[in-house]
Amino acid sequence: MIALLDADSADKLAKLCGMFGSEYTWERAAAAAAADGLVREQGLTWFDVILPRGLRCELETVDDKLDLLQEHADELTDWEWQFVITVRGFHRKSTRQLEMIDALVSEVRDSKQARAA
Repeated sequence: MIALLDADSADKLAKLCGMFGSEYTWERAAAAAAADGLVREQGLTWFDVILPRGLRCELETVDDKLDLLQEHADELTDWEWQFVITVRGFHRKSTRQLEMIDALVSEVRDSKQARAA
């Protein structure tokens, strides 16, 4: 998995985001501006920070989904990994295979999002 923020930047961002709940309007605004500046300085968008590339929703084709699964092979069981490798070689996928691919993509996304939380 590609780390988008180094540990120091991620720590600083987490602290700034923690200030979003301040009872003082000016403190919330200052924290939000500083957090946004930190993200932009890194050449990122908030979308990059919240949902890193490879976990975004724009998986339009089956090959896109299989690419994502291969990039996150560490999230798959041996059987699931073999399924991904095998089904990639098929010219046509069955309805059941397509359902399994979608289920695996959902599992990988859920796992990665849970770790990020």
